Amino acid sequence: MRTKQIESLRFQLLSAHKAASIRFFELLRSLIQRTNTKAEVDQVVGSIREWAGTDAKKRATVARKMDVIIPLKYGTEYAQTQMAVLKAAMK
Repeated sequence: MRTKQIESLRFQLLSAHKAASIRFFELLRSLIQRTNTKAEVDQVVGSIREWAGTDAKKRATVARKMDVIIPLKYGTEYAQTQMAVLKAAMK
């Protein structure tokens, strides 16, 4: 019985982690859209900040992803500027 409880808890934790990761990648995809307005970029950046919170691992993940995305020049000019600001804030 104990093994089943542990496996159930493990599955719940993995599912929660997977859902959080999916949410982060959805936010990144939203951020790099060329049709975004400044307000949309600000909203997405705010959501990414909220997603990362004070979690050191999540903040490092955001910074690493910005290292990859920024040189590719995805998104609007404003989004690129905000990604640089976000990257600096996450380090």
